[in-house]
Amino acid sequence: MKRNHWTGMALTIALLLAIPPANADVTANAELGLTNFNKTATQTCAGCVAEATGNINTPPIGFSTSGVARASADYGTLRAYGSFQAFGPHTGTVTDVVKANAMFQDSFIINDVALNGTPGVVDIPIAFAWNVIGSSAYPPGTSFAATNQLTFRFFAPNGSQTIANFFREDFDTSGSLGKGAYSQVGTYGAFVSMPFTFAPTISVNFIFGQAIKVVSTLDIVMSANDYNTTGNTSLFGIDDAGNSAYWGGFAAVHAANGSLVQDYTVQSGSGTNWALSSIPVPEPSSWAMMLAGLGLVLPLVHRRKMQKMVSVGRRPAV
Repeated sequence: MKRNHWTGMALTIALLLAIPPANADVTANAELGLTNFNKTATQTCAGCVAEATGNINTPPIGFSTSGVARASADYGTLRAYGSFQAFGPHTGTVTDVVKANAMFQDSFIINDVALNGTPGVVDIPIAFAWNVIGSSAYPPGTSFAATNQLTFRFFAPNGSQTIANFFREDFDTSGSLGKGAYSQVGTYGAFVSMPFTFAPTISVNFIFGQAIKVVSTLDIVMSANDYNTTGNTSLFGIDDAGNSAYWGGFAAVHAANGSLVQDYTVQSGSGTNWALSSIPVPEPSSWAMMLAGLGLVLPLVHRRKMQKMVSVGRRPAV
């Protein structure tokens, strides 16, 4: 029995050493194209923000254009945001483009000495939200488009892709949302405010004791064009994915026979415990405000109850 215990520990250490640190990485990229002005920013450190901003004024014509592209990435958290506006008289074609991309990748092992080498299934909820606001741009013929996509890819040790999920939404110039079968789970995109109430679950097949690689990307792309060579134009757009997307941890781990596994351990190249959720919880100040509100309301409720009992001729219990 003791020999099996030490054998299992040795196997665990060997598996840890087998996870190359190079598999852990985060990047954030932001790109802004404002007519003839282009700017790109890239960050590769966890939690860093890549931001590209630009402003153009072209007197004496009086045309002005500005925009922001911003992205940040951390293990289990992706955010992106873009906005632009252009207005005034101009000559030539007006084109505004905003792109923001955030990505993390890592390799992790779900280890159970008794189950190593056997298949399993892990359920992972994913919470995400975005909000696209398109302009009522003019003159007629001006086009506006935006596409948001969240992607999760999982790879087996041999490099083969075990599962890929795409959550995508398209916003076209008419202001309608185009949704299609872009995902095995479905296509989603409605704005979700905090706390998240929308979190689809990804079920990933894996082998206990073997590393699995996860690569996740969040992309937003927004563009507007005024093809008129002269005249006045007004373009405006916001694509806010600043609360998206969050890794929800392991909701459940199952063995091949479907039984629930609880005594497992998790190791990763980045040191992240992927069994834990990254979905935000209410700040302590929010809880304090809520409790303070209850502290004000409860005495009033008690007082009204006392008054009602007196009004009907009943004496309150002492």
